[in-house]
Amino acid sequence: MSNSFFLLIVFCFGAAASWSLELNLSEAQRMAEAASEDLRNTSQSLKLSTGGLNWAAAGLLPDVSLSMNATAATVLHSPDSRSLQFALNVSQPVFNGGRSSRTRLINELNNQIQITDLNSRQRELQNSIWTLYFNLLLNREKRLLNEELMKFSAEQLKIVREKYRMGSLTELDYLEAAVDVRNMELDLLCTLNEGFEMTCDFAVMTGFEPWYFDFEPLILTDEIDGVYTGLPLMDEDSPVWTRLALVNNSSINTSRLELHRNTIEYRDMKSFILPDIVIETSLYLNGEGLPLQDAGMTISLGFSFPDAPLPASLESGGSLNPGKQHSGTGSASISLIPESDWSQSLEAARNQLIQQEAELDSASIELEHSVHSLLIQLENKRKGLEIIRATHELKKKRLSILEKRTEIGEIKEQELLQARMEYYSDEIAFKESIVELMSIEQEFETLTGCGFGELPQLCRAVRCAGRDSEAVF
Repeated sequence: MSNSFFLLIVFCFGAAASWSLELNLSEAQRMAEAASEDLRNTSQSLKLSTGGLNWAAAGLLPDVSLSMNATAATVLHSPDSRSLQFALNVSQPVFNGGRSSRTRLINELNNQIQITDLNSRQRELQNSIWTLYFNLLLNREKRLLNEELMKFSAEQLKIVREKYRMGSLTELDYLEAAVDVRNMELDLLCTLNEGFEMTCDFAVMTGFEPWYFDFEPLILTDEIDGVYTGLPLMDEDSPVWTRLALVNNSSINTSRLELHRNTIEYRDMKSFILPDIVIETSLYLNGEGLPLQDAGMTISLGFSFPDAPLPASLESGGSLNPGKQHSGTGSASISLIPESDWSQSLEAARNQLIQQEAELDSASIELEHSVHSLLIQLENKRKGLEIIRATHELKKKRLSILEKRTEIGEIKEQELLQARMEYYSDEIAFKESIVELMSIEQEFETLTGCGFGELPQLCRAVRCAGRDSEAVF
């Protein structure tokens, strides 16, 4: 029984050791979005905001209530008196200066700002995962190259050691080879440490514990495309890309929405000359006791200017009691002391609008400059990448020649090892240049407000349309 249990444990651990998690970039991004507490909180706030949009019109809904009033009075030397009244009261706003529609519009703008903020946070998370994912791919390439170079250098060190013992190489040649091998071991150790730290960060961002991939190895299914030459993003298309960015850039859109919202609020403050109009009516039954005998109604029409510098109100109404009494009333009031902070608030709102307009203009100019700058940077990066690729091919041919010359004894193994180290270092730098180019393209995609991964298709459309921006839009 104990042997069977032991075998079961061994089998389980063996199966667990063989498990692995394979992820491509899209899957990693979806997992990160699902695990992001920041996105969940922002999304929940957006749902609450969206659900409350329809309540903005509540200012024009009627207020209906039922009331009961009972009194009893005892007066010396007079009969006692009692009264009972039931009333249905209705208050119906007729007009409130357009504040309800403006409030709804402001709420809709706030909702759009929250949507833009959510999309911006989502894109920021996607970019972070992209950066970490490709850094892990680079680390994997670097580790594989370091391991391959370590294997080759160990073999070369054996040859150098044997030749040193035979006297065909000096002690200095042997020591230089040994130092190079030790430096490679240190480089490999640093690469492994960097990979471990990035894997822990990747685990946390995708919803796992930091140590999760220690037990279930992470396998990234994507690879760095060694023949990637970049997207045809040209500075001559800068006007089209600038217009696209001004329409879709999240920061510009947020500023534009905030300016629109604050403009409406400023106009709302200036619309104090428009009154609130309310009709109030009450239907009642009263008497000294049940059953109630007397019925009647009251109705009034009220005008008020609550947001005026000098708040004022006007009311006119009357009552109707069939067969008994009809009456009419009227009243008016105005505050003689103006609101002390009204003019200051209005001036502050106006200054804020002026400042926001200036900031939006400045941000638009800065965006245009950023588009132009990135396009030039991308053109130079593509040219530089082609030079690096061509140089790398030349060094590959050089390494092949050195290997043959080493075999026939024309050069020392140490020279071949140095050349191979240089070639592998250039291989890593070449892959890093490709990822750097792709990273700048990601930055440009975010700047122009494109959806993640949409830049290649849009880039082809821009190139086909030329300077005809309308064809793109």
